[in-house]
Amino acid sequence: MSTQWVRKSVMVLAIVALLVANLAAVAAGPASNLLLAVIFAIPFHFVPGLAAKGFIGQLFIQLVFLNILLGLFNIIPLAPLDVWSIMYSILPPEQARWWERNRTNSQYVFMGLLLLSFIGGQFNLLGILISQPSISL
Repeated sequence: MSTQWVRKSVMVLAIVALLVANLAAVAAGPASNLLLAVIFAIPFHFVPGLAAKGFIGQLFIQLVFLNILLGLFNIIPLAPLDVWSIMYSILPPEQARWWERNRTNSQYVFMGLLLLSFIGGQFNLLGILISQPSISL
């Protein structure tokens, strides 16, 4: 009886360890983008007027903006992106099964948003979701 309990405990611990490892690996993408944005923003604090100092200032502004933009893009919970996997890992089993069943639908929504972004204007929902928050930051 006790060996069965030990086996089950080891299996549960192994599953939890795999979920945590997967969660950490997937969360590294958006976290690294936001960390890089902070790192490239630090010189603005120590060098007054860096933004107006030509090429280097503009380069740092673009690096901060693009890392924020990419970090926001990565946290959209659609199938090929990082947060879809994070959500799948942290959802309870019943909701996780539903989440997995709708993976293909999520990919279709993502592809539709990408295609609409090429049209531009009011149809660029992906641009509105990502660029508006990153501009306001």
